[in-house]
Amino acid sequence: MIIYYPGGSYTIPDPPTGGHPTAPPVKTTKVAGSPGLITSTGGLVGAGEALVTPVLNMITGRSYIIEHFSSIFDPDEPVEYDFRQEANYDRFPGEGRSASFHRIVLKYREIGKAKFTLGLTVFVQDKDDFVTYLTPVEIKAIKGREKVFPDFKIHTRIIRPAKVGVITGERPQVTITSDANSGPWEITKLVLCGNADEVSEQ
Repeated sequence: MIIYYPGGSYTIPDPPTGGHPTAPPVKTTKVAGSPGLITSTGGLVGAGEALVTPVLNMITGRSYIIEHFSSIFDPDEPVEYDFRQEANYDRFPGEGRSASFHRIVLKYREIGKAKFTLGLTVFVQDKDDFVTYLTPVEIKAIKGREKVFPDFKIHTRIIRPAKVGVITGERPQVTITSDANSGPWEITKLVLCGNADEVSEQ
């Protein structure tokens, strides 16, 4: 079987005749001592696994398989992660309730130098359109910590919107984007801070 993924493919060999590809070997081995220790004496055979997702390109009509690598945090392609749109601010209705956002609390695991962009999209009633504000973020060694960077611990950064300082609008949504090979990053928590109107403006 051939598995295709963006940028290449690889072949999985056909299973051996007369059995499942992950079937245990037929050869028997005498186990000294208690049979209850079979798991610690190599009695079980593990099988390698891969997480794959079938994908259909709606433009070209071509189907292929994407393989996910959970241990790679520095992808070789541009990536984007979209947080949910905060529509209601714990009240209904969400539309018509404006809020002002002045900072983003970002918690991340320090695993290397990285650059990415935080985007905050809000709906602005005066423009009757969604507006996105971008703030570049760089994770690097702080002066005096070069020898212990990265320390693989959780760190906190306070991100303030670039240029504007305060972003005002409805239904905010945060996105994180990064270019290919821009460094590894692992976000553990993100909190959007600001003040919301008490009542709807509608």
